[in-house]
Amino acid sequence: MINLTENDILLIDLLRNNARMRITDIAKTLGISRTTAQQRLSRLEDNGVIEGYQIKLAPTVLEKQVSAHVSIGILPNYNETVHSQLSNITEIVTLFSVSGRVDLLAVIQVSSTSRLDEVLDQISKVKGVKSTESAIILKTKFDRR
Repeated sequence: MINLTENDILLIDLLRNNARMRITDIAKTLGISRTTAQQRLSRLEDNGVIEGYQIKLAPTVLEKQVSAHVSIGILPNYNETVHSQLSNITEIVTLFSVSGRVDLLAVIQVSSTSRLDEVLDQISKVKGVKSTESAIILKTKFDRR
């Protein structure tokens, strides 16, 4: 990992707000040349600071989907098995290891509540899963990602 400069951090913040921002606009905002901005960006990518870029769906699209947080408890010695099996469920968009009474927190996005029910059944059948508890997301108040 490299040491991040103030301009590196500003560049990352710009891309967090708009990953499709043109390099000329980045350079202008940072007060550096286009070439310098491109070199900084390439260095951040080459050194693994920036691993990739993602799409961010519009709220109108997300409103047509059902999102849920699912807390998952795992039996002792089943972590790797459970992680491996859960990675095959494409509706799980993020999986966090957490502290507390559960071991994992999964973020799920599906097209309907009936599909959510199917995915929850699929998770509960994974060998080593001892418990699940789900909470459907009703509305996102804000998202800084």
